[in-house]
Parts: sequence; structure tokens; C-alpha cells
Amino acid sequence: MDDPGEADIPQTVSPPYNPSSLVANTLVFIPLALVALLGLLRLPRALARFHRLSEWTSGHWLRHSHYTGPYVALSYAHSQSQEKFRTPAYPTVTYNEWATRDTSAWPPHVVPLPQFLSPIASLFHTRILPGFSLVQLSLYLIWVSLVGYAAIYRSSGPFTNTERFGYITISHIPFIVALANKNGLIVIFLGISYEKVNFLHRFIARVALVAAHLHAFGFFYKWAINDVFAENMSQKNNICGLGMLLTIDVMFLLSLAPIRKHAYQVFYYSHLIGFSVLLVFMINHNRETILPYFAVIVSLYAINKILSAAKTRYTEAIIRPLPELESTRIEIPALNAGWRAGQHVRLQIISSAMGVLGWTETHPFTIASASRTNEGIILICRKRGSWTKRLFAVACDAQVEAGLVKKVKVLVDGPYGGPGLKMFNSFSAALFIVGGSGISYALGAASELIQKGLKGQSRVQVIDVIWLVPDINSVKPLIPQFLTMLQQCPSLTISVHYTRSTAITPPKYLIDQISAQPWLALNPGRPGLVNAMEGLIGRATSGSPRSSVCGLLVGVCGPMSLADDVRKSVNIVDPGLRDKIGGIEVAEETFGL
Repeated sequence: MDDPGEADIPQTVSPPYNPSSLVANTLVFIPLALVALLGLLRLPRALARFHRLSEWTSGHWLRHSHYTGPYVALSYAHSQSQEKFRTPAYPTVTYNEWATRDTSAWPPHVVPLPQFLSPIASLFHTRILPGFSLVQLSLYLIWVSLVGYAAIYRSSGPFTNTERFGYITISHIPFIVALANKNGLIVIFLGISYEKVNFLHRFIARVALVAAHLHAFGFFYKWAINDVFAENMSQKNNICGLGMLLTIDVMFLLSLAPIRKHAYQVFYYSHLIGFSVLLVFMINHNRETILPYFAVIVSLYAINKILSAAKTRYTEAIIRPLPELESTRIEIPALNAGWRAGQHVRLQIISSAMGVLGWTETHPFTIASASRTNEGIILICRKRGSWTKRLFAVACDAQVEAGLVKKVKVLVDGPYGGPGLKMFNSFSAALFIVGGSGISYALGAASELIQKGLKGQSRVQVIDVIWLVPDINSVKPLIPQFLTMLQQCPSLTISVHYTRSTAITPPKYLIDQISAQPWLALNPGRPGLVNAMEGLIGRATSGSPRSSVCGLLVGVCGPMSLADDVRKSVNIVDPGLRDKIGGIEVAEETFGL
């Protein structure tokens, strides 16, 4: 007999179990757990990176800082005549003075991995294809495995459980947005540059593209065989779903490599507009399910835009042509602090001379000067596309030819990129291998190491710069800066390798200027990278106790092929020498999209 009081007890009904929702959560939380684990492993480097209070603002916000050091004014030739160069009167530092610097402010050096794991790390950095390493392949396989598990877990098949692929698609979009943002929370948390994870952004977006099509075509198939296609496609949520699919397709097609390379503005604005349209379709497709993801996506995007606006500065710049380099030199004296070696800014020239739409374009350029000097930000912009060609033409106008300074208004957004948690000044030696306009990277990094070295804030004992250029005359505009750096750092050597023809003899005016500098050399042909690394290790460890050496930093900036050559050379350096210096780390900045 039933208890009469039993009917008064309210019965709770559990919501139906939804495996598709579960796998969507899995695709969110497992990657976040892996990011958290990676952040934990990088914590020692983060603590070392921010060991000084001044480092908390370095590399984040451009600003003006009062400079009390010696004023350095470099003379730059604007013509291709064989004129003599005037070098600035800068106090020369002797080798003994450099070697006996104060060491009390040396930064701590933290290795990324224990030394016994170095062979494994070298293996994972092996290039399988140009610009594509085993690390990247491993990340792809991990992601595909997660998606594969999500697709088959308690699923009756791809064309019977089509809802599953909708969950998979929507769970990918927050990661796609986070990895695309210059100020993304993931890259900030891990202390890495946004362009280093751009390959993951593209890959995850392509996985989402496939999942979106499986989701849509699964429903199309079921509706077609049941003769209800037209009826279902007349519903608002399904119209918005189709709109999402078409928007994703257009964004994908306009983001292919040829478009990014030859019509970057088309790629950029199609992404900007497409993303906005996608959000509208998304929230109207299945509001109840999508709303949490929508809130996260909008929040990530808003944070990125707010931080980008906070980093943007409106100021004045001086532009000068460098004909031998086929480049334009941009000087921004009002901003002289706030960046680190290897970082770049995104520049917008606010001038009608840049064309009808040219003044709206933003382009990235590596900073070629050290922070906290009287020079401010120096950029060297190589003539590559229509925008940089117009900039060069503006710099070469009649006012400049008459000896007047050309000034333009600019928007500067940054700094971005750079070494992340890696501290260049914590190594015992540094080698910078750059090609063409990558000299900006080497100049900025070497200048910063020299400035920190003079203040006793750098462990670096020797610095080598290897610059590959097609034409010997490219060296001419930068000789004054090279000579100034050599005066400040007697352990610096600069080798310029001209690759266009090994039969050309350098012009006499170059020979005269360089012959007086034993640490500045012109060499025909490509350099021997392994010999350069091993020679530098020998110089850095000569007379130094084993306990005092802290590794060799190899910085590379140039085309993908140069970065691949450097990685290959690092892997074949004599293991005994690698252990003697305390390991070799590569900081890589490559051209391309």
C-alpha cells in the first residue's frame, strides 16, 4: 500500500544526459589543462624574467623616458656617392673594461629543460618541411586525437549524430579567437609571442571548418531523404546556420597563403568583417547552446581591442631614405622606452601622401634600436609592396633632397613579439644571424645587450652579428651605427656576407672605412654557420670557469630558409662544445605570412 505522504514530496527530474555537450566541454577543458601545465613548467623562467621591478613594464607599453646618457647623433648618407662617413664621438670602451664590468646586477639564467633532455628537445625542433617542425606536428596530432575522440565517443555515426559536429565546431571558436589576438590571454599567460602560435590558429580553424561542414551536410542529408529540406531551411535558426557556414567558407578562402602574401588587406578586412557577421549568425543559430561560448568569444575579442588601444600612441616620426638598402628609416624620438630586443610595432602613417587608402593600412616592423636611449624607436622599412614603396617615395621627395627633414604623423601600436620569457642578457654569448631587412632585429638586440652590459646588467661576454645581403652597397648606410656599436663593445664582431656575386670587389670607400676596424668584415658567399657557432663558443668559454657559463643564444631573423639552416646547424654543433657553453637556445623571427 502506498504511503499517502509520498505524493507530497516533490520529485526532481534530472536533465537528459547529452554526450555531445560532454565532448564539447572536453574539447575546452583538456586544452586549457595542457596550457595550465605548460604555464607551470614555464614558471621558473617567468620568475627570473620579472626578478627586477623595471622588467614589469619592459616589453609592454611604449613611453618616453628621460635620458641622461651621452647624446649620439649618427650621420647617414642619402646618396650613393663615395663620401666619407662621420662617426659620433662616443666614449670608447676597452676590452679590459668590458671584461671587468660590475656583475652585481646580472640577471638569473634559467634553462628551459634539464641538460639530459637536450637531445630530445633538439629532435622535436627538427624541421620536417620548410618552417615546419616535429613540435608542430606533435601538437597537430594531439589536437586531431582529441577531436577524433570527441567525434566517436558514444556516437552512432557521422550522418546520424550530426549535432555532435556542431558542438565540436563551436568549442573550437574561442581557441581560434584567443590564438589570433595580438593580446590574447593564452599568449600573455604563457609569455610567448602571438605570431609563434599563429600556426595553431590556422590549423584549429581548418579543423572547425571540416566539423562545420560535417554538421551542416549531415542535416542536409537527413532532410533531403525525408523530403523536408525546404521546410527546415525556411526556419530562422537554420538560415543563420547556413549563414555561419558560408561566412566560414569565405573567410577560409580569403585567408589562403597566396591571398595573405599578395593581397594582405583583402585578407585582413575580410576577416574583420567576416568575424562580425559570424557572431550575428552564431547567436541566432542556437542561442541557448551557443550563448556561453558567445560570451567568451566576445570577451576575448574585447580584451584584445582594449589592450591594443591602450598600447597605441599618436606621435610624430622623421623619415629618411636609405637607397642602398632600398629602405626607409623611420625615427620616432618621442618614444624611447618600453620595448625589449627583438620586439616589433605595428605602424600606420597618417598622411594623404600614402594614397587614398594607404593611410589606413597598418604594417609590422622590428625595432632596430635599444630602449632607453636618446634615439627613440628606429625602424628600417624595406621596399616590398605598394605601401612601403609609397613610403620610400615620400621620404625621397624634394624637401629631403634639399636637406630638410621630412616629418609625418604616425600611429604606433605595440610592442609585440620578441623573446617572451627568454632573457637575452642572461646568456654568456650571443650570435645574431640575419638576412636583408632582418638587420633591424640584430641592431636592436645587440644595442640592448651593449647598453645593459655597460650598466652591469648583462652576462653576455661576446656578441657576433652575421648579416647576409645580396648587394655589398647595402652596408653603406649602416656603417656609422656599426662603428658606434664597436666603440661601445670591444667584444662585438660584425660580418657582412654578400651573396649576389662572389666575383665583385667591394668599393674602395667601403674598404677604407672597414679596414680600420678588425671586428667589422666583408665576406663573399654564405657563412659557415656551424663554424661560426663553434668559434664563438670557444671565445666565450676561453678562460671562464665551467660554472660561470650560461649558454649561447642564437637569434635568427630572415626568410624561412635561413631559419631552417640555423636550426639544422645548431643540431650538428659538436656536443662537447654545446655542453661546455651550457647549451644553445634559438630565438627565431621569420618573414612571411
